[in-house]
Amino acid sequence: MDIKEAIVKRRSVRAFSEVAPDKSLVLEILDVARWAPTHCNTQAVKFIIIDDAELKQKIVGMGGSVIIKNAPIGILVSYSNLSDNIEYLDYIQSASAVIQNVLLYSYSKGLATCWVAHLPRKSDLQKLFNIPQTYDPIAYILMGYPKKEPKEVPRKYKIEEITGYNNTTVDSASQKTRRDMIQIKSKLRKAYYKLPTPIKRLLNPIVDRLFVNKFEN
Repeated sequence: MDIKEAIVKRRSVRAFSEVAPDKSLVLEILDVARWAPTHCNTQAVKFIIIDDAELKQKIVGMGGSVIIKNAPIGILVSYSNLSDNIEYLDYIQSASAVIQNVLLYSYSKGLATCWVAHLPRKSDLQKLFNIPQTYDPIAYILMGYPKKEPKEVPRKYKIEEITGYNNTTVDSASQKTRRDMIQIKSKLRKAYYKLPTPIKRLLNPIVDRLFVNKFEN
């Protein structure tokens, strides 16, 4: 499989077979993924492989996406936040490059994945997994074999619509409504994070219907 095929055909998958991939294959994927470019060549990524159902349930109960329970394997990716580039948060960019490598190489090996950022507060994950404050949880990757053949998800825009020469193609006026909506959702998310865990568990089915069931894969 060439790199273009992996990039174009890979899909985010939320429904998985109960069969877990071999641990040796998971380690191979992570070993390949760590060759991603990182800021100042820090190479400061850390992986936690999660296959314990109780741990997955704890993450969901603390406010993580309900789909975390769907995959036999989860990869929690964290990265050192010891960076002076607070303007561009280069450590998050570094972790993201590693995560993309995980997704692409997994697909080339016949596995399905989903990049999840709907997670509990970072401090809660740091406590649960004994992650020091100098490392930030960045994302959780669902990993396993797909339960069904993923459907194609077309791109929303043509390349001409998103590419400009020496200037942006962004229409500033059209962004105001979206920005206002995002600010409202941001406040709701902050309030959600502050809720006690039992309340979050009660809200999980509602969150599932609103934010997960809209996806075909």
